[in-house]
Order: sequence, then C-alpha cells, then structure tokens
Amino acid sequence: MRISTPVFDRSGAWLRQEKLPADLQDATRQSSPKDGIEALAWTEATGFLAMLEEPAMGEPRNDHRLHSTQAGVIAMDLPGTESISIKGMEIAGNTLLILERTRDDASDALYPYLRRADLAACLALASCTGKSTPIPVPDISDADFEGLALLPDGHLLIVSDDKIDGRVRSVFALLRLE
Repeated sequence: MRISTPVFDRSGAWLRQEKLPADLQDATRQSSPKDGIEALAWTEATGFLAMLEEPAMGEPRNDHRLHSTQAGVIAMDLPGTESISIKGMEIAGNTLLILERTRDDASDALYPYLRRADLAACLALASCTGKSTPIPVPDISDADFEGLALLPDGHLLIVSDDKIDGRVRSVFALLRLE
C-alpha cells in the first residue's frame, strides 16, 4: 500500500488523494523513526515534491534528496561542514525554496537558512544546489523553525517549534524575498 495525502484547493475543498513519491514509502530507510517526510510542495510538472528531514539511513550527513512523484529523485548538493536538517519547502514561480536548519555543535544553538534554487534547472540536471542564505530574526538567537508558507503577497512566513532561547514559546517571522 502506498502512502497518499489529501489535496485541497485554496478554499479548503477536498480535490483528491495523491500518492507520495514511491521511494519514500519504506520507513525503514529513515535515519530514525522521527526523521520522515518533513517538507512537501506540489507543482503540475512534478506532482508532489518531498524531502526527508535527515538523509536516508546509511547516507552521508548532508546527502539530501528531493523526491518527486513524476520527475524522480533529484540529488541535493548541500556543501559545508555543518549538519543540515530540512524543515520546510515551497515553490514561488519557478523557484524552489527550502527552509533548512543547522545546529552548532558547541552551543547546541539552532540557525535557520533559506535555500533558493531554479526548479527547472534542478529537474533538467537531476541535481540541485541553489544558494543558501542565513535568516536573521531580530532578538531571536536560537529558534527551531519548523514551517514555511508562501503567502499570496509573495512574503514567506516561518514558524518555530517551541524551543526559543531555551524557553518554551513559538515565534512567527515574516520574510520578504528580494
């Protein structure tokens, strides 16, 4: 049995069930039970795009993959020495937006980044890098940002989980793409 998810229109009306990428159906390939599908987006050309929070079992720490129901698997080249976790994904026109997070090994602080990549180029090459940019959030030095939403006016909204500067609270941040 393949895992599927409901698809709704912008008003919340149910449209259909759509299957998620076949190569993500085997939960035993996840790094841990909590490291499943963390980011989903959808386009006409690709169907669902999905990314695991962490690379699949046995894969190098920064060896992420973008999985598609219609376009196959796209290798994500995320260079650097830091451990990168995937936290969210959106599509803005032909730009793939990925919310990433790194963890400082010494302080355990969490830092959000936004990766932008040309989706058409990623699909054509079956490989993707894009550009990753730190997301500065004033007065917040340590936030576990977990969600990303593209708003109708083109702004991005990110939301934190409940770990902010060691306290239990959530933060919403509104970002403008330039």
